[in-house]
Amino acid sequence: MHRHRYRAAVLLAATLSSLTACTGTDEAGTAPPPASSASDVAAAPDFDQTALAVLDEVVREDCTAVHARFDDAMSNELSARKLCDAWYAYQDEFGAYRSHGTPEPATRGELTVVSVPLQMARRDGEFRVTFHPDDRIAGLYFLRTGVPIPPG
Repeated sequence: MHRHRYRAAVLLAATLSSLTACTGTDEAGTAPPPASSASDVAAAPDFDQTALAVLDEVVREDCTAVHARFDDAMSNELSARKLCDAWYAYQDEFGAYRSHGTPEPATRGELTVVSVPLQMARRDGEFRVTFHPDDRIAGLYFLRTGVPIPPG
C-alpha cells in the first residue's frame, strides 16, 4: 500500500509538471543530464535559500505555508493536504528525513530548478523545486537520486 501511495505521489508530480510548464522526467530517468551555464551560478544565491526554506516547511509538515508559495496552476492542482500526503508516502518508501545536502540550481528558460540531495533513513533521495522569477513555485518533487533535470 505504501508503494502505491508513493507511485501516486510521483504520478501526481509528473502530471503537475506538464500542467505548470515545469519540466519533468519519466520514471526511467531517460532525459540527458543538464549542462551548466553561467546563468546557473548567477541564480544560486536567491533560489538556493528559498528552496531550503521550502524544504524546511515540508519537513516541519507546514504544508499550508508551502501551498501559499504555489503559482495558480500548482495551487489549483495540489492542496496542502495532498502535499503532506505525498511527503508521508515518500517517507514510507525512503525512510524518515535525516538531513539534506547542498542545493544545486539550474535554469530552464525563465524558471530556476533547485535540486537538494536528501539523506533519508532507508535510502537517499532528492527534493526538487522549480521557481518562477518572482519566487512562486511552479513544481515540487520528491525523487529518487539521479533523476536528471530535462533540458529546457
